[in-house]
Amino acid sequence: MLFTDPELRPVIADWPTLVPRFLSSFRRDYARADGDPAIGILMKELSAHSPEFCQWWRRHEVDAPCQSVRSISMAWARSAVSTPA
Repeated sequence: MLFTDPELRPVIADWPTLVPRFLSSFRRDYARADGDPAIGILMKELSAHSPEFCQWWRRHEVDAPCQSVRSISMAWARSAVSTPA
């Protein structure tokens, strides 16, 4: 999960710009899931583990579904791959 796994931060290029946009798209989906107990549990978990989630969620921004190109860093994958000696 973007907000609960710190190892994902370096993977998302331009984290401070893109992740709030992801969240604003999620807000649209959240509104559609009103009353779903699973979404309530998810919101409590995110709120408990991520100050950034809380900060950005309070903005009440809503965007259209994500349709732009996303950039990710694969530097973490290079260190995870072993090469023969």
